[in-house]
Amino acid sequence: MTMVEDDLREALRSKAAVFGTDPEAMGRVERRIRRNRNRRAATAAGAAFAVAAAAVAVGVTGQHDDGPAARELLLTAADAAASAPAGTGRYWHTSGLSEELIQVGSPGRGTYQVRERARTDLWMPQDAAAPAWIRTSGLGAAPATKADEAVWRAQGSPATYRTTENGDVKIPAKPDKPLTERIKPGGYGERFGQELTPEDVRTLPADPARLRTALLRLIKRASADEGDEQLFDWGGSLLLRYPASPQVRAATYRMLAGLPGIRKLGTVTDRAGRTGTAVGLNAGVDAQGSRFTERLVLDPKTGRALAWESVMTGKGGKAAGTARAGQVETAQLTLESGWTGEGPPGR
Repeated sequence: MTMVEDDLREALRSKAAVFGTDPEAMGRVERRIRRNRNRRAATAAGAAFAVAAAAVAVGVTGQHDDGPAARELLLTAADAAASAPAGTGRYWHTSGLSEELIQVGSPGRGTYQVRERARTDLWMPQDAAAPAWIRTSGLGAAPATKADEAVWRAQGSPATYRTTENGDVKIPAKPDKPLTERIKPGGYGERFGQELTPEDVRTLPADPARLRTALLRLIKRASADEGDEQLFDWGGSLLLRYPASPQVRAATYRMLAGLPGIRKLGTVTDRAGRTGTAVGLNAGVDAQGSRFTERLVLDPKTGRALAWESVMTGKGGKAAGTARAGQVETAQLTLESGWTGEGPPGR
């Protein structure tokens, strides 16, 4: 086991302790983190591979490697973000939706995919010494497409699904009851995969070059992985989840505009049905041999980030039979965000 894997496991144990997450859910998170690491490793294997993957992705998706257009789009979003009102309040409240496609099935009877969904509301306090609050609602899982549903019915329409990746994990079809929990000050730093506290966010510089340096320092604090994909990941999370000032949000867009390999992916519809424009980076290959692109969906007119999505651009030989290029593998969507004077209902 590598040092990075040890760190990841320790982080996952910390998450379970803070959020009261059940072991099966933690297994799914661990699998997703490991898959993302595999993609990063594949991307870093060599420049020749990266160029080849990009060429294949263009052939699969019909999209052009349009770096100048991506930079123009991100700079337009930066100007819009800089002019947005700052706002104030006791809590920074975000309401989000998370989704993941999971390969399931019965041994010897074929594999298919279910989409698991969860709703999360987070209240980050303005006062660094005050606790935060999180409310989670598991929305259950269901076959992702009609083709998946057909395989599910052929296997007896099971009420729970069994994963076929990284161990036998049961996934319930029914929604969970909402759970509201108090989180100790700063204890939610890893909730979205980045160890960022409100104090970290408040001290981020509004200059793109200095912001890049600051984020790289924070990335090194949390992980052995670093580079453009990590900057893209952390920058997207900063825009989607955290109470950054309008000036820092603008600097984030400008920093992303300077990343090598960034490209405009055109107009897309996110998993909540909202129309936006996407920019993305190639994210390598997972353990099933499938290729992926990570994309940030945004509204350039308002400077608002809508979603972060991982999209399959090429199907691997070990992927589920119903998997297809173009499917959204994982998604994190911000439905609402902003300052408020109120905490969670009843608290």
